[in-house]
Parts: sequence; C-alpha cells; structure tokens
Amino acid sequence: MKKFKYLTLDRQFASGGREIGQKVAQKLGIPFHNQDILELAAKNLGVSLNKAQKSEETIASSVIYSLSLASNPTLYDNGVVPMADKLFFEEAKLIREFAEKEESCVVVGRCSDAILGNRPDCLKVFICSEMQPRINRAIEQYGLKSNEAERMLRKNDRRRTSFYEFNTDRRWGFRENYHLILNSASLGIDTCVDIIVNLMQQA
Repeated sequence: MKKFKYLTLDRQFASGGREIGQKVAQKLGIPFHNQDILELAAKNLGVSLNKAQKSEETIASSVIYSLSLASNPTLYDNGVVPMADKLFFEEAKLIREFAEKEESCVVVGRCSDAILGNRPDCLKVFICSEMQPRINRAIEQYGLKSNEAERMLRKNDRRRTSFYEFNTDRRWGFRENYHLILNSASLGIDTCVDIIVNLMQQA
C-alpha cells in the first residue's frame, strides 16, 4: 500500500503551484481539484459562480464558528450563516468527500492541508518562490506591468494568509504545517513535480 494517496498543495501566488499540482495529477493519473471545488460548492449552495468567488475572498465570520460548523453540520442554518461561512463549510465537505470516495487525488489550496490534516495518507506540500520569479511569471501569465504584478502578488498573498489563518488558526506557509516546502524558482517546476511524484509512489 502506498504511504501517500492524497496530496494537498498550498502555494504563494504565481509560484507555479497550480501547474505543479496539475502535472503531478497527470503523471499519476489521478483527479485534480482546484477551481472545480468552488464551482461545485456554488452549485450546491444555489449561488452564481461570481458570488461564490467574491465570498471566497471574504474572511469568514469567526474561526470558532467555522470550525463548529465543520464538526457539527446541524448548526448549519441557511437563514443565519453568512455566505463566506457557508462556502467554506461546503468546500471543506467536498474536500473530505474527495478523500473518502477517490482512491487518490490532488487538492490545491482552500485550507485542504488542515481539512485533511488528520489523514496519515495525505502528503502536505507548500510551494514558494522568490519575489522576482513570481513577478516575471505574473507578467507572462496576466500581461501586467512589473509594478502591477508586484502589487497583485502582495495582495493575493495577504488574502491567502488571512483566509488560511482565520479559518484554520494556523500560520500560512509555516513549516510545521507541511511535510515538504519546495522553492519552485530554485528547483524548477519539473523537479518539484518529480520530487512529489516520487513521494506519492513510495510504498
């Protein structure tokens, strides 16, 4: 039996984390979950994707409340719970369902390392990079000027930090939360992919 069947991948904005996750999934022939989590959560909640996207960028009302929802679904009340809380709860439920129903998969972001953190068969990885390579990547991907790209990076890193730390009560990117932290600029995308694939294939 393989040691790790599930991969959670957190990442700095424009570090190549999504690409790494996609390539790992392709090499292993397993499902890849990222944007589809948001799309399915929006569908289940009966809201537009645009509304869900805006809610996903909003910090939920309280850490304790969000965690209590995750552990006790009977507290879920459509008339009371803020949309940000509903969305986080629904995404967490979907991520747990993926791990229960699929033999193996890759999940990117959305506090998945904390949500699946109690599973010994889950490999938790954080992808980081120096600022300039990330700026270059953002310029290439989004057609931004250098100063615009840097502002986007800092804004998205702050948003991810706030979202993660508010919903998990952990420090985003902190080494104790992960099995592995990889610098995609120093190692290269394909090397990061190979390292993760090798770990996922170990018995």
